[in-house]
Amino acid sequence: MQLYMNRRAVKRVSPALIVGVGFAFIIIGVITYAQKNPPALTREASLPISLAGLSLVNSSYSQTAIAEIVGLHNEKFPLTSGATGVYGVDGEVKLWVTGTTSDLSASSLVLAMRDAISVGDSPFQPINEISHQGRKVYHLTGIGQRHYYFQAGYLEVWLAVEPDLADQVLRKDWSSTHESKTCFPNDVVLLSADCWSWGNLLIPDPHKYSIVLRACVNLSNKSCPHDVVYGPRSRYQK
Repeated sequence: MQLYMNRRAVKRVSPALIVGVGFAFIIIGVITYAQKNPPALTREASLPISLAGLSLVNSSYSQTAIAEIVGLHNEKFPLTSGATGVYGVDGEVKLWVTGTTSDLSASSLVLAMRDAISVGDSPFQPINEISHQGRKVYHLTGIGQRHYYFQAGYLEVWLAVEPDLADQVLRKDWSSTHESKTCFPNDVVLLSADCWSWGNLLIPDPHKYSIVLRACVNLSNKSCPHDVVYGPRSRYQK
């Protein structure tokens, strides 16, 4: 009975508090890395509309907060966007996603988070590391829930999950979370050569790619493949 009551009490913990605690330890873990790695590109964090059959009931996109964090660290903090989501009417799943400057940045940040948590000065206890969909997932317990964090492309993902839903949440194809077709002002877009071509740019592999300047609207062309690569214009311009 006491165990049951404790579990119910844990479920009443504010989702914002749980996400905030996770966020705080992410910040601690990446400070050292951030001071050495200024951001190069902006990438957006996004949220799935459902997880484990539970609908997204509350969300926030904290670009203002991320901007303040970047400012506090002399504009060298590599987080470029953030989003939090609560799923299910009882908050069974909480999701925190942050965008970084690149896949490499996200990978480095996840490792920095792992190292910070391993010190032991946090409410989280590392359980194990598992392989899921070809990526390494770090499994923790704390605050009455299971927690998982991992890299998904240029994103860093943190999940707080009721134990009986953990397996279902991890079965999601997280690769789709970062497959945005958004162009950014200083980007070029590399597409297969049968889509479009521009003559004023260097082409890394003319047999595989042509390069499109600011071709956001053209990405809706269904005849083009999905293997889109983004990069700064200066990298390819003559």
